[in-house]
Formats: sequence, structure tokens, C-alpha cells
Amino acid sequence: MEAARDLVTGRVVAATDALQSRAYACPRPGCGGRVYLPSVRVQRPHFRHRPGEGTPACDEYFPGVGSGGGTTEPVLAAVEEDPAELGLVLARLEDRWGVGLRLPEIPRDELGGAALASLRPAFVDIFGGRERLARVGAIDLRPGVGSARVDIVPTLQDFTTKPVGAWPTTIDQGRWVLESPGVDPKGTLFRLCRGEWTRLRAGSAVHHGETLMVLADARCAPPSVAERHAHLAGGGLRWALWEMRLPDDVTDDVSTWLHRLGHEFGVRRWGVSLATPPRAYGPRGEPLFWLGDASVIELEAPRAGAQAHACLAAGTNTSSASVLASARRVAYVGVSPRVVGPAHLEVAADRTAGLEIAIVPRPSPRDLLGLLAQTPRLRVWVGHQCFEAWRGSQHRIPVQTSEDHEVRVDLGSEGARARVVVCARGKRHVRHSLGPRDIASVVEASLMSASSIEIDADNLGRVELVPTPFVRTETSGPRTSDRLVWRDHVTSMNPLPGELLTPTLLGGARGGSLASRSVGPAALVRARLGARKRFDPGRVVR
Repeated sequence: MEAARDLVTGRVVAATDALQSRAYACPRPGCGGRVYLPSVRVQRPHFRHRPGEGTPACDEYFPGVGSGGGTTEPVLAAVEEDPAELGLVLARLEDRWGVGLRLPEIPRDELGGAALASLRPAFVDIFGGRERLARVGAIDLRPGVGSARVDIVPTLQDFTTKPVGAWPTTIDQGRWVLESPGVDPKGTLFRLCRGEWTRLRAGSAVHHGETLMVLADARCAPPSVAERHAHLAGGGLRWALWEMRLPDDVTDDVSTWLHRLGHEFGVRRWGVSLATPPRAYGPRGEPLFWLGDASVIELEAPRAGAQAHACLAAGTNTSSASVLASARRVAYVGVSPRVVGPAHLEVAADRTAGLEIAIVPRPSPRDLLGLLAQTPRLRVWVGHQCFEAWRGSQHRIPVQTSEDHEVRVDLGSEGARARVVVCARGKRHVRHSLGPRDIASVVEASLMSASSIEIDADNLGRVELVPTPFVRTETSGPRTSDRLVWRDHVTSMNPLPGELLTPTLLGGARGGSLASRSVGPAALVRARLGARKRFDPGRVVR
């Protein structure tokens, strides 16, 4: 296959321009199965269907010949998830269920520098047969919003869309000339995909033990294992919505009901995913780990208690282990390759699944500190002092009433927001979603009255400021004379024979500099009390 449709942008790209880190689907009408870029050296770049993800109607799908599998099986993971097509979804707002239709968004490169106001006179009409069900404005399809969801009523007629109004000339209006089948009154199945209940494609397989939503005519109830959730009206019929958990074992009533809807049970693949976050991702999207890291791989089994054989190949080293799934259909495998380079984990059972990772040398402590220093983080300047996130939990700031503290804030990322918590006079004042300038204003206004100021920027770090009063080390102005100072001065000059004396620094009798003397206990106590009054005037002397 020379080209495929990018599942993110919706554009059809050639295999020579595609990336292995992206997700693609077959662009052939009636197929839509997922495809991938195989690693080839002699052949030119091309796409292949993933095992079991194709239909007999697709002229590029060859079961058993480079597509994995010897027999033709139903599509295993085929829901209407292509962002370039109309997809029927179920939505629940509060306690109300509804049916929605997903529309593609406007590509960013087609909108270009055109103002959003140019989209106001452009619309897309949605029809159920000949009846117009809804109209959505092109501004709701602008780049960055994602695929728009439009509330509709279920109908037997096919859904069609048509662009109307005045569109900018740079936008291809043919993107919204689409058609999608209506709702089957005997039953339409929806699978939870990426957090949203999405309609299964025609002929898609279902798995034992999975939960599906069924939308059908209220008179066409599914088998007794289903639980009714809501009633809907539309298209002249009374519709009902059921939640149904398929049995773990094959039953005649469920199999017959699925066959009547055009579905059947298929073999579920083993799923392989990372339970340990990688250090980074490589140029092809492969997870990167440092040499010596112990990563955990999560294996999802097709059924509880399933067994498989996991094999890790890293360079010339190969290790293997048998895994047994728990009652929740999961198993975990620890991986710690000892060589630098690519590594491949393969799970061999009824169907084969794999995961590619890469092992890179561990950076030196110096390089690691350099990388950490470049990490975006929260920084707060108070005057000439700079306080950074992840450098101490609390930062004390000496403040003085007569000083003007200028505050600057850098959140480390453009458009980031932070939360500020000011504790003052026993109360907490919280301000949410503040920008750098607003944060600086709040800190400046709170420095003299707050006992603590916390700035939390989520993943960009946290800084807590603790303002402390500035204490002078010595009082200003003349010192008052003490009449006992003269007595201590004279006594220190003429000590009694046998008196116990202690060397100390004694204040001069005329208030001058300190003098080194040997004094008795009473004079020593008076000298210490005088020093406390002199250098810590705010302290109560007992």
C-alpha cells in the first residue's frame, strides 16, 4: 500500500513521507483498518495491514500473506475513530444519554493566517435522509478544538453532511461532504475507545468479557445479560440504550444475536504496554531507558488465567519467561537489559504481540545536573534574591517596612498558570490560575503581612516564601549609665585576696569601649544582662 490516512491529521500521506511513530489507517472505502510501516531495507517504503485489521472488500488486504494470520477473521479493533470521517458516538451529560456525530476539524495549514472572523459565515449542515438535523458553525471546527461533536437524534436514514455559506478559499470544503450509515433498529453496538463510546464498524468482532453499549428499537431488546439505561426518541421510533457485558464463554443466545447484527466473537490479542514511564522517546517514537533501569511491562491477557511466553531480545542476549494472567486479565514482567541498543519484547500465545524499546548509556552526574538545570521551572525574584523550585522547601526573606521589594516571576513555560496561597493573620487566601504579573502583584502586596506565601505551578515546581522581620543587631542612640558600673570597675581593679574571678569583657565606666577584666559572680551577671539589653533590645530579660 503506497499511502495511508493519518489518524491525527486526517490527511492521506505517502509511505515515503510517513513516520513509524504515527498511527495510520487504510484509506480504502469500507475498510479503515489500521496499518503500519514495516522496517524494510530492499523494498521501497510501504504500508501493511495489522494482523486481522482489514476486510475482504479491501483490495490491499491479504490475509496470511504479510498481514499476519492464515485465516480471514473479523476486524478486531474497528470502531469509527478516524477523525476524517463521520463517527457516531454516545455521550452522557449529567444523567442524560444522547447520540452525537463527530465531524473533522479544519487543518491548521489550510486556515493559515486567516482570522477566525472569516469562519463566521461558514457552516456544515447535518442531514438524516432528507431532513436537516443540525447545523454547526465552522468556527466550532477551528484548529485545536479537535473533532466537533454535534447532538443529533437517532434515525434509520443515512447521515450526510454538506458545507454551506461562505468559506475561506484556502479551506477544502470537500472534507465535509461525508456519509455514514444510520442506526440499525435491530441493534447498534458501541465500544469504549479513548474515553468515548464509539460505534463499531460493520463486521467488527467483539471479545468475550468486554462491555458494550447497545442502541436499538425498544422492542428489539438484546439477550437478558443486558441492563437498560435510557430511552431516546427520534426518526419516528422509540429507542432504548442498554449496557451489556458479553459472557466469558460462548452462549447460543448471545452468539445468535451477534450474528444477526453482523458481528461475531473474535480472538483478543495480548496487549503490551509500559507500566514504568520511559526516560524519553527516540526519533521514531520508541521509549528510551537508561542502561541499568528496571522497567515494568504490563501484559493484558485475552481472558483471566491465560498463559503466554514472553521473550526479550537485546543485542545477542535473549531471555524468556512464562507469564500467567490474574483474574483481572493482567500480568507484569520486569525488564532490565544489560546492553546498549534496541530491545524487543515479544509475547507469543494465540496471537503475537510485541513492544520495541531502546537502551541508551546512563548520563554522567555532570551531564545529568546540566540536564536538570535546563528543565523548565518556577523562579521568583524578590529584590536581588532568586528562589527556584526544587531548591529547598522553604525560603526565608528578611523584610523591612522601609524597603521596597520588587518581585518578578518566571513560570518556565509560556501560557502556564499557577496557584498562590497567602497565609496571613490565621487565614488562607487562595488565588487560582494566575499569570506571572498577577503573581508578582499578589506577592508584593502580601510580603509585609503574610506569614507564608506558597506559589504552586504544578509540574513546573513550587516555591514557598516565609517573610521574617528584619532585626537590627545593635540599638542606636546614647546608652544610659548604670551606677553599679563604677562599683564593678573599681572592684575589678582591686580584687579581694582569694575571691573567685572570671575573665570577661566589661563595659567602660564612662560608656567607652569594652575592657578585659576579671570580675566576681555579681559583676559577671550584670555584664551579661547589659549585653542582652544592648544587642537584643526586643527580648524580655528575666
